Amino acid sequence: MVPYRNENSVIMPVNIPRLIQTVKTLNNIKPNSISDLEPRHYFAQMQHLMDSIISLPEARDPSNLTRSKIIAEANDNSTILFKIALRFYLSSTQIFKKHRLDKLTFD
Repeated sequence: MVPYRNENSVIMPVNIPRLIQTVKTLNNIKPNSISDLEPRHYFAQMQHLMDSIISLPEARDPSNLTRSKIIAEANDNSTILFKIALRFYLSSTQIFKKHRLDKLTFD
């Protein structure tokens, strides 16, 4: 057993809250800033982001149809936890109300 370890936490390859804070600092976004980000644009970009996450290079362009089903399932299984974390940290409520990211910063 590792001391001081929270059993309810998951170690992710990217520190998403830190990335958001860095982007907010670099773009000078204040807590009372007004966002020009539209919900339609937000959801389209999130869908594009979720579709572009690939952990297996073979999942991009498999040549064999039967093999592609196996590769696609393996890719989905290996990226599901990361996609859940992204949806949690980049939820619409977080982006619009808490972080107040504008369109340029979100992209």
